[in-house]
This record gives sequence, C-alpha cells and structure tokens, in this order.
Amino acid sequence: MEKKWSGGGIPYGYKFNSKDSSLILESAEVQVFNIIIEMILNNVGTSVIAQELNKMGYLSRTGKPWINTVVAVLLNPKRLKFYSGYDSEGNRGNWEALLEEQTVKTILEIRNPKDKGTKLADREQYLLSNLNVLKCGYCHSTVKTSVTKKSKSVKVLYYICCKRQQSGKDLCKDSKLIRHEKINNKVISDLSNVLKRDLNKFNSRHLKYVANLQRLDDIKLLENSLAILKNSTISDLEAATKFKSELLPEFKELVERFEQQSPFPEIIEQKELGVNIIEQRNTIQKYIDEILLYRDHFTIQYRMPIDNEFTFIKEFAYE
Repeated sequence: MEKKWSGGGIPYGYKFNSKDSSLILESAEVQVFNIIIEMILNNVGTSVIAQELNKMGYLSRTGKPWINTVVAVLLNPKRLKFYSGYDSEGNRGNWEALLEEQTVKTILEIRNPKDKGTKLADREQYLLSNLNVLKCGYCHSTVKTSVTKKSKSVKVLYYICCKRQQSGKDLCKDSKLIRHEKINNKVISDLSNVLKRDLNKFNSRHLKYVANLQRLDDIKLLENSLAILKNSTISDLEAATKFKSELLPEFKELVERFEQQSPFPEIIEQKELGVNIIEQRNTIQKYIDEILLYRDHFTIQYRMPIDNEFTFIKEFAYE
C-alpha cells in the first residue's frame, strides 16, 4: 500500500494539493530540476550549476539567485530517495517520482566518490582556509579554496570569493582567482616579522611607561618625605634609616598599584611562528583579525593582545 506524504517542507518540484492533501508536480520547478539532474550526470559541480541557472534567468523558490548549497540540498541522499518515489523509511509513496532508482544510484556515486576522505584530509592542510579570517575585499564574503588539477599528480590551489563561486561572477565582478602561494608566503613572512619586531616594540613601551611612573612616584615620595622631615624632630641617622625602611614598602605598593593601571598590562612573550601548519594556523587566528583580497593587492589587519591602539593594517602586492 502506498504511503501518503507525511507533511513538512514541500520538496522542490512539487506543490501541495489541498483537495486530498497530496503532492503534485510543479511544472516550472520540474523543468529546472531536470536541468540540474542533467548537469549532475555530466559531472558538473553544484557551484557551476548554480552559476548556469542564474545565467539562464532562473531563480530559486525563494526568488533569490541560486547558490551551490541550495542545489546541494536537492541532491542529498534522503531527498533523492524521495524523488525516486520512496519515503525515508523505504516505503513507496503516493507522489509521482521524478527520478528512476538507477539514476539516484548514479548521482550518489558521482556525489560521493570513494576517495572523498582523502580530499577532506587534504583540505585541512590549507593554511588560511576555514579560519574565518580570509575575506573578499569587494563584497566581504568568505574566501575559500578552489582546486584545479593540471594532471593526476599536479594540482593548483586558488582562493576564490564564495559569492562569486556560488552565484556567479556577476555578483562580485571585481574579484578574481588568486593562487595560494601569492598570499600564503607573504602572510607567513610578515607575521614572523611582527612576532619578532613589533612585539618587542610594544613590550618596550610597556616598560618605559612603568619606568616613567616609578620616576614620577619617586619624586612625589621624596617631596612628601622632605615635608615630613622638615616638620619633625628626627636628627639621628638611626631614626632616619628606620623612617626610610618604613616608607619603602609603601613606595613599592604604590608602584605596583600604578603598574596595574598601565594601558600595557602585560609583557607578551616573544614567540616564533612554528613550521607545523597547525601551529601556524593557531598563531594566525591569535594575531590576525582579517585578510582582505583585492585584484592587485591584499591587506592584513593585525590584532595585538594588548590594547585597541595596536590594531593596525598593512598592505601588500601579490608576489
């Protein structure tokens, strides 16, 4: 016995029939769905599919341009099972199927290749990917890694604006593909210099500030001491020495209190940028707020863990 649709979100390609609470085909969406399936069967990726649909003038169900994640939703295993006429428990449904079971198997093989685990492992080795640091300088969308294979053993890594990749270059016309090495090497070398040079500069400012406080408080303490001595009857060396020893703890406490009010409250330990990519990624996350990519240059906004005064931006041409 065929099972009725159990309710919930109406899958793309169908519409609700209120007469008998069933699902019937939505012809306009079915036309787009068939275009998507044809491209998938020809090994076209979801990002390119989204771009092609937008070029053809098709909009998603929400009236917005297509993006790769929306296309991918139509191709997940549960949804594909639905399109072949079965519910999530494997029962035959009473809605008209859009795909044959063999077509679903073919799509799943294309979408889930046997070497997918290796690809995911490789992706973890990309220096700036998935850190929420790398952004497009024009639309401020996240930038991700795109891999182009020149041969079986040679691949080229690019950074690409997600909006451009998912919805087509018309939505971010000024951005372009930028090879990894044009950015990564410069980020590593400059961050190393920052850790060696700039942190020392910040620490020296902290020490100078504390030294100035000590000199200032030393003068104030001396003035107070002279005023007290002037109005006292202390004359012998022993009494004066005792007086000094009683004031010294108060002086130290005063300096410590002013140190705590310093705008540079800590000495930052100088550290080297590790050679291990995991260490490098961790250091990038700690000291870099944002990297913005433009066509002919990129900028790095550093964040020093001291004070807002030490958030600064540097600009670089591509190597």
